[in-house]
Amino acid sequence: MSDRIEKPPRWADRFLGWYCNPKLLEQIQGDVHELFYWRLEEKGIKQAKRSFAWDVIRLFRWSNIKRKSNKTQNSNNIGMFKNYFKIGLRNLWKQRMPSTINMIGLSLAVGCCLVAFKYIEFQLVRDSFHENGDRIYLGTHQAFEENDVHEYGYFSWAIGDLIRENYAGVKNVVQYNTRGVEVNLTNRSFGEYAAFTTKEYFDVFSFDVLYGEKEVLAGKDKIGLAEQTAKRYFNDEYPIGKTVAITIGSESYEFEVGVVFEEAPNNSSLRPEVIIHPDFYTVDADPKETTANFFLELEEGVAVQEVLGQLQSLVEVQNGFNLDRKYEAIGLEPLTTMAKNADRIRYGIGSVPPMAPMILLACIASFMLILATFNYINIATAMATRRIKEIGIRKVIGSKRGQLVVQFLTENFILCALAISVGCLLAAGFFIPKFNVISGSTLELDILNHANLQIFLLGLLFFLTFASGAYPAFFVSRFKPVRIFRGAEKVGGKRRFTMALLTFQFVLAMITIVAGVSSVQNNNLYESKAWGYNQNDKLVVNLSKENFQAFRSEAMKNPNVLDVAASFNSLNNHWDFRKMKVGELEYEGQYLRSDAYYPEFMEIPLVEGRYFDKKLPSDLTSAVLVNEAFVKAFQLEDFVGTTVTIDSANFQVVGVLKDYFYSSFQDGIEPAVFKAEADSLLTTLTFQARSGTMIALRDELEETWSKVDSETAFSAHFQSDVREREFEDMRGLRNVLVFTASLAVLLSAMGLFGLVSLSISARFKDFGIKKVLGASALSLLRDVYKRFSFIVLFAVVAGSLLAVKVVSLLLVSVYGEHLPVDIIPLGLASLLLLIVAALTINIQMRRVRLMNPAETLRTE
Repeated sequence: MSDRIEKPPRWADRFLGWYCNPKLLEQIQGDVHELFYWRLEEKGIKQAKRSFAWDVIRLFRWSNIKRKSNKTQNSNNIGMFKNYFKIGLRNLWKQRMPSTINMIGLSLAVGCCLVAFKYIEFQLVRDSFHENGDRIYLGTHQAFEENDVHEYGYFSWAIGDLIRENYAGVKNVVQYNTRGVEVNLTNRSFGEYAAFTTKEYFDVFSFDVLYGEKEVLAGKDKIGLAEQTAKRYFNDEYPIGKTVAITIGSESYEFEVGVVFEEAPNNSSLRPEVIIHPDFYTVDADPKETTANFFLELEEGVAVQEVLGQLQSLVEVQNGFNLDRKYEAIGLEPLTTMAKNADRIRYGIGSVPPMAPMILLACIASFMLILATFNYINIATAMATRRIKEIGIRKVIGSKRGQLVVQFLTENFILCALAISVGCLLAAGFFIPKFNVISGSTLELDILNHANLQIFLLGLLFFLTFASGAYPAFFVSRFKPVRIFRGAEKVGGKRRFTMALLTFQFVLAMITIVAGVSSVQNNNLYESKAWGYNQNDKLVVNLSKENFQAFRSEAMKNPNVLDVAASFNSLNNHWDFRKMKVGELEYEGQYLRSDAYYPEFMEIPLVEGRYFDKKLPSDLTSAVLVNEAFVKAFQLEDFVGTTVTIDSANFQVVGVLKDYFYSSFQDGIEPAVFKAEADSLLTTLTFQARSGTMIALRDELEETWSKVDSETAFSAHFQSDVREREFEDMRGLRNVLVFTASLAVLLSAMGLFGLVSLSISARFKDFGIKKVLGASALSLLRDVYKRFSFIVLFAVVAGSLLAVKVVSLLLVSVYGEHLPVDIIPLGLASLLLLIVAALTINIQMRRVRLMNPAETLRTE
């Protein structure tokens, strides 16, 4: 007979212990065990085990299950978390230096994230603030052009009138045209962006009227002004009823201010400064021939597809108006997606959000967040290991590992909350204002009234709490009390995970340093780059045809004027692209109009042929100068004398100019044509000033202008300043990348600081013994260097390889033509990283140099 003692099924017994209320467990478990042994005697082992399992399952009832709903339990939980917060605050204060380093790193990363969030949100969330935005649509049509069907964001005026009058389901129709106008006040003139629209504009869109009544805009003699525009015109005076003269095209009209409306938010595609009745957009225009953007507001509850089906009947009507411009179909584009799809809808409203800066800012913010998180993990681990005896004592008196993890995460939560608060202050007071200056944006940080931002910050808080605090919490809480008090638990050692994090930090730092150095190199390259013409000591004055000759004659009497030439507009400030054809080849190129002297006056070098000759009448009617890009594009060999067709008119090439930059450096050089015109068709004069007299000449010519035309404001600029905005953008990007590199180096150094501190703390006894045995400070330093040199050297090599690829892609997207990522940026980045690493280690080794071995060994 076997001596084996039969027992109930282990799985069933464990299941009972897991779900049963502790207060009932002893009684229930005793009963089922007693029944098991009775059945064992009476019915055998198989029946006893089956019945035991069934009893356990049968007793799985609500009355027997563990619950934590009593008030005492809740009170204990609240008290526990209060205690965690007190301990957390006490420990943060006790370890002020590492806690401050952690908080600074995280707050810098949070500040970068807030800038990226606000900019990306600004670019992507357009036109979403209108109360009835889900019922507002931009009218579009499809037409066949350039061998394909394209979508256009406008209708003819006649079609807009038909929609307004005849289609059910359409509540309001807003006609919308835009153009530049000149607003003339007493002794002052302003160039403004005007919208030609009707009073329904304020019924459809959520722009509040601040002064006046919107109904008065039904009258043609009334206009509306944006709030800031009205303040510029009339300061603090009440603007309603004030009279202004507005020049539209070549005609001037007097209007009375009838409405002042609030400024459009930054993320609005509609941002007019002046609102004028649409009839003034093109005086005496044929409604069938003139076009406008039309916004349709649908009645509430009306399906857009229903209205869209009705509107298709207008295709035939439109095609009857204009046989040369046939519609294929009519569409409706939602207001909220209008800007996002602006590249698909030609001549629509708004612009596609630029992806390159959004991607760049998102990458920078992600880099900073990763660096700060990794840095926090390293330093937090070093901080936590100093509390190893506290952990041992708490485990001995009954604390479980989960409770310790919760405590460490609570401390981390407090620190992350402080870091986010400081990050918000940094973003509001420094990062966002500086970014606005660099980018020309108008971002603001309004946390209290911004639900999306509140959600983002809350998500960021929990992400940082767990991403940065989970590893230190689980790592430190795993230590065994017995090993802690025996001194057998190693808190230093080979921490491969933290070493890997530090390596990754230095790789990212290497990439950002290379990007910063490369941006500085390319900025210097572009700012010293030849423009292809002489832009120095040239003052450009914008005129009208009426006062052109009178002002020119008076200006030439000024002794500081050495020479002058005329053009329709100045170089780098002119956008007139036209289709050009030579033989069967056709391209679109820049078309520049000037007098016969202007190309020679601007010192654009001649490659072949001749400049215009003002003595030859044919040069003003049928001659053109082309650039080298034109010759390459049309594959010309004997290009002088070649016939070029521009807008159905034929011209003869008399000379080839060396390539010059007529737009931004990044855009490169496309085919360009100079056409000589008579002075009566030109509106810009460029004066060659005597060296050193540019500012004085501008002031003198302004006085001359006031004598010629006292009612119109003087408009002039220096030709050398036309690229200043382009250079400012480049400098802004350079500053952003250099700042990012500085933060990356700082955070990486902080991470190394934490790991070196951890390593030295773990080996303090070793260092003490070595010093007693006669080891020099240099040998101890070499010992520490040996441990961390691989990390830094590996990061330099891996970071260099990655930087060549990543930074090259960045430079291509930003600069187009750029310097290669070669030995200079890689060498400078490597040297900087090595110096920072060496200084960081040396600072920590000061503790070892100043240590007293006797004191250390006695403590240990």
